[in-house]
Amino acid sequence: MNHWIFENTIAKWQGDSLALSWDSARPHSELRVFHPGGDTQPTCRLFGVSLDGSPSETLPPLEHVTACGATLRAAFSATERFPVDMQIAWHLLDLGSAVLALDVVVSVETRQLDVVPRVLLSTRIGDADVVLPANREKPEGRPKTYRLCRRRDAGPSYAEMIHPTDFHSFATLPDRESTGVLFRHTLFTSSLEKGVILRARLRGLLLPREDDEATADACFRRFLDTPLPLGR
Repeated sequence: MNHWIFENTIAKWQGDSLALSWDSARPHSELRVFHPGGDTQPTCRLFGVSLDGSPSETLPPLEHVTACGATLRAAFSATERFPVDMQIAWHLLDLGSAVLALDVVVSVETRQLDVVPRVLLSTRIGDADVVLPANREKPEGRPKTYRLCRRRDAGPSYAEMIHPTDFHSFATLPDRESTGVLFRHTLFTSSLEKGVILRARLRGLLLPREDDEATADACFRRFLDTPLPLGR
């Protein structure tokens, strides 16, 4: 199965060695990564969504969710407290150097004159340590806005990156829940005007442990040169 399918409220995708699931009844929750037929506990949880200053469960109403091939999309309606229409799209990618490659694109727009649509994305990698924190080197004049961590069980390493033009805040924290690493992005911290659509794209990669640092760097360079998909 190389496409998303629904079983009741659960969206599922399965590759050769990994499977993903997301519960549309709990739209704030992360995408959970499993080994098919193995432990029912996820090895990592990617790109959970919340609003800044709100409990993680508090999101605008989920308007609809659709699946088309390797892409899953969820649309959220504006509310009085968060007067922003938001769409999140998860795209599974076929990258030969990665065990799993996932892009998430967050789009926001408003009908009001001036709003700050601050959104948080959180990833939890269990039983892991950070190898490469934010790196201030600037190849070709661009900062390295990614992190790399390694699981202590010698499983695949994980790299998470955001395009420098979308970069607002990227925190790396210890995750007591999973005895691992918590990555947290704060997006859209500037004012959004009526009629304007803002988008941010992040990429999560599970990489073979061997030569993971060089692979992560090569993947980041490729990510920088890949344009955003058309539409939202």
